[in-house]
This record gives sequence, C-alpha cells and structure tokens, in this order.
Amino acid sequence: MTMISRHVTMAISCNLLMAGAACTAADYYTIRGGVPNSQYFLKNDRVGNQYLFFIGNSVLAGTGLKNKNLRYSRQMVEGLKKHFPKAGMRETRHMYPGGSWFGLYRCSKGQAVFGEVICSGHLAILDFAAEDRNVDIDQAKTSLEGVVRQITRYRATHSRILVYTLTPEMLQAYKAGKTPEYIAVSEQIANHYGVPSLNLAKYAANKIIAGEISFKAFSSDGINPTDAGARIYAEAVAAFMDALMTAFPVPEKAQKYALPAPLFPETNDNGRIVAYEDPIVKRTGSWKPGQASPIGPFRHLLVSEEPGATVSLTFKGSEIGILDVVDGDSASYEYAVDGAAFQVLPLPDSDDLAGPTMRPISLVKGLGRTAEHELTLKVASPGTAKLGGFLLNGSTAYAYAGMNTLQRIDAIYAAMDPITYAPSKDRFANIPKTMDKLRNGGELRMVLLGDSIMGNTSNSSFELLLMRNYPKCKIAKVTSL
Repeated sequence: MTMISRHVTMAISCNLLMAGAACTAADYYTIRGGVPNSQYFLKNDRVGNQYLFFIGNSVLAGTGLKNKNLRYSRQMVEGLKKHFPKAGMRETRHMYPGGSWFGLYRCSKGQAVFGEVICSGHLAILDFAAEDRNVDIDQAKTSLEGVVRQITRYRATHSRILVYTLTPEMLQAYKAGKTPEYIAVSEQIANHYGVPSLNLAKYAANKIIAGEISFKAFSSDGINPTDAGARIYAEAVAAFMDALMTAFPVPEKAQKYALPAPLFPETNDNGRIVAYEDPIVKRTGSWKPGQASPIGPFRHLLVSEEPGATVSLTFKGSEIGILDVVDGDSASYEYAVDGAAFQVLPLPDSDDLAGPTMRPISLVKGLGRTAEHELTLKVASPGTAKLGGFLLNGSTAYAYAGMNTLQRIDAIYAAMDPITYAPSKDRFANIPKTMDKLRNGGELRMVLLGDSIMGNTSNSSFELLLMRNYPKCKIAKVTSL
C-alpha cells in the first residue's frame, strides 16, 4: 500500500472516530487524505517552494472587510504557521472572474499570458462557490474536477483543499434542510480524489439559522463577509487547520498522487491559455504584437484596428475561447470554427464596463476531443481589438517538432526583432581564466546560484550557444537553487 493510500485509509478511520466526539467538526469539514506532502514541504522548509496558492474570487480579496487580516486565506496561513512556525510560507491569492471554468485555464502549465504557473508551490486552495453560483451544475462539476486533475497532472505531489463559502442560494438550501447541489457534487469530487474540504458555508449557515447572527450582519452583499462574518469563518478555519495538521504524521518524503479515472466522463483536464505569440497562431492583416496592456495580469497584448484582420488557431480539443481586454473603444469580433459561417461575438454593454476589463469567454463547446479543428477570429467593426490569447481545453501541434535544442533556439530568435547591443571592448577583462577556457578548450564548470529565475536561465540552454561560439570548450552546468 502506498503512503498516499495509507493516508486515505487513515483519514476515513480518523473521521469515523471523530464523528462521535466532535460532531460539529465532522459537520462542516472532512480531512480525507489530508495534505501530507504539504506537511513534508513545510517541515523541510526550502526557499522558492513555500507558495500557497488560493484561487477564487472577491472573498479572497477581503472585499468589504475593515480588517483585511480577517480574510479566511490569512487565517489558514496562520493555522499552518501554528504548526510550522519556521516555514517561510507565502500567501498567494488569485482573484479573477469565471469561477471553476476559468480556473481550469488559469491552472494550466505554461502561462505565457499570465507570466507564471499559478500552482507552482505545494498547496492549492480552491474556492469557486461564489463565482459558480449561476453556472449550470454540469459545467461546474466538470470544470472543478478538471482543475483538481490538472493541478495534479502539473505536479503530482501537489496538495489540494476545497473551500465552500456561503451564498444566498446555499443559505436557502440549508434552511430547507437540504445540501446545496453545488456542495453535493463538490463533495463527490473531494471523495473521489481524497481531497480535504472545508464547508464554511454550512458553518456560517448553522450560525445564521440558530439566530446567532443575521444574514445581513454576516454579509452586506450576500457574498463577501463583514468583519463579524469573517470572524465566524475564522472560527471554522482554526478548528479545520488544527485537525488537518494533526490527522497524519509528517511523512519521510513527499509521495506522488496517482490520478484515478475521471469521476464524470465529460471532464476534460487539458485546459490551457495559448498565447497569441505562439507560432501555431497565424495572422492576416494588420496586427501589432507586444503592445502594453492597460490592465494586469497581461504582460502585453496583440492589437489591431483593422476590420477584417484575422487570427487563426488549429487545435484538437473539446472547447475553444478567447481571453482579451474590452473597454469603451473595443472592436467586436466574428468567429468561425471548422469552416462554418461566421458568428458575431458582441461586445459587453459599455455601461457594464468601469474601465478596461479582462474578458474570458467560451466560443464553442462540445467539440470532438480527438478531431482537428480550426478557429478563425476576425475583427468585425471599427475600434481596437486587444487579444491576450486563446482558451483551449485540448492541445496544439508542437511548432518545433523534430528540431534539436539549438534549432529550436534559432527558430525562436528568428521570429523576434533583433536586439541592438554594442558591448564594451574590455567586457572580458575581469575573467581571463574563463576566457582562456572558452577560447583554448577544456571543461568549464559554471555554477548557477539563485532562485527560480536562475532556474529559468539554466533551462534556457544558453551553454549550447556559448559552445557553438567557442567549439573547443565543454561547458558543464552546476545549478543550485
């Protein structure tokens, strides 16, 4: 039996034992397989690995709180610090619209649009209840399962926690003695993957139903808690974190989670954001790449003011959409998939836009996963189109297939504007021994010390370019991060 399997078994046993002695606790959280890998990483503190990724909506931002430290994400970090006071953990919050559907794309490997991979630490806390409240339950359940699977596919040792915050619909269900449908399917997913879950919605609803606090006093807008409401969440978080950190001992090493078959056959866990500058994306007409974005998280945008200009993407997958920026001067689009007639993608009502706004939107769903498809997106009106990338639940052909590393590097640079740089003539004066090795041969050992940026530098294979310029020298990299 693997360590992860033992943890799942122990979690079930632990919850059965707790049921009699701590019914209130068992009523609103379940430990299941726990987060033993995170316990290992927290104990064996390592710089660059202590990112705790909270993915959700405005509740994470502490919207409406006078004391921002009352937000539940901060309280969860404090709960971890109680048990691992020396760990240099970092609370990283990602609050964007789109709920679990957009979360499926945001958690993908290789976020060229966003500039980072969101789940690059060791623990992801997922909170989509508020954003998913008006979403069809079939979409919500397959999206949430896809996120859980995709995080594990990216890093098999990554721990996950599901959190459910209170909404008006959930409160009405609890008042009627029912389990909200969203929580029911989320718990199915948590059970299937052995993921801990914290039902803040039920804990708060119990307090409201018992008359300890009114819903208005708990939340002025029905979603974001007041300071009084956040204190109720904090009570639940404290008990949950203590139970989570004491359910299992810290393992000797992190173990990989094995993914079972999807719980729902319709689930597709291959979401990604395809950047507009990916060579697989083809353009016609006038487009300006690399234009500054008026808002984050985009680093830059592909911009066009020419009606009729197009971008196209060939792909395999079940769903395709776009991620762009819209504002008062935006152009509208038309789009077509697989040669069908163009359809209009209307702009949002300008009255609904307070300024430049990120728009993640699905264009076509339910496509054959294994068939090849082509999307054509066309600027359809005067104005400015500002495209960040494509939302694809599927895959694209690798543009550099069949090339070796040097050929890939050359192909990448060939598509870029050349850099104008005039180095000083004495730039090598202080490294005479290094230059002698490069010019006259032998092995040159390069030690790269630093954090993840140095890791990216090492992974760039820069040494191959050096050895091409200095063919007598053999460079051996030693990377210490």
